This record gives sequence, structure tokens and C-alpha cells, in this order.
Amino acid sequence: MQNTMLCPCQSGQTYAVCCEPFHLGNTDAPTPETLMRSRYSAFVFANVDYIEKTMQGPAAKSFDKTDCLQFATSMTWQGLTVLSTQTLSAIRGLVEFHVRFTTADGIPQCIHERSVFQKINGKWYYVDRVQPLKTLV
Repeated sequence: MQNTMLCPCQSGQTYAVCCEPFHLGNTDAPTPETLMRSRYSAFVFANVDYIEKTMQGPAAKSFDKTDCLQFATSMTWQGLTVLSTQTLSAIRGLVEFHVRFTTADGIPQCIHERSVFQKINGKWYYVDRVQPLKTLV
């Protein structure tokens, strides 16, 4: 990985200073938005271990590592747009976003989701979504 490569999460920073420290376990994401961005980058790099370790609650219960790896590697990731963030309390937050990708058949897709994040023992986790998963064309 080149230190000058822009981060896939589209923060405008290099991967080395943006999501890579989270992926390497050097530090934890300080906000729900940074965790969501780092999870998107993990999908781009098919880093399913990171995706799995950043989940708790309902999200973790339904997680299947094999399915996640298949999904992550079968898509061409096109980009992420954070639409909004909302602080519900000191330990709960929401992030609404669009993720664009192209399927293996070359079909462009867009997922629109509002994700719930919770701080557990001082660390943020993805726990659920409040808006049903939508795939937009």
C-alpha cells in the first residue's frame, strides 16, 4: 500500500493517515462517522476481520464472514457519500450514507443506509441499521 494513496473512504486524506491506523489496530475510530468510513474502506480492501471486530449487537449476530468476503471481493467499489451524522447521546450515534459499487455483472448499484453506532467500553461499534437496506440504481 502506498503512503500517498487517497483513502477509499473519500475523506480527502491519504489512506496511511486516515483509515489504515484503524485497520492495523493502532488506534480506534473516535466517532461513529470515522468508524463507518473505516468500515467502508475495509470493504474495499476485503478486510473482513476488521469489519467483524467493529460490530456488536444485532449486526454481529447476523454476520457471516464467508458471505462478507464474497460480497466484498465481488464488487467494484465506486465511492462513499456521508449524507448526515447525528449524535443521539454520548454513547449512541447515527450515520446516513450512500455506498456506490458495480456488481460482478457490471450493474451499478447504490446502497442507502442509516447505521446505528454505540460506544461500548470506550470504543465505537456498528450495531444495527434503522432504515431498511435500500439498493438504488
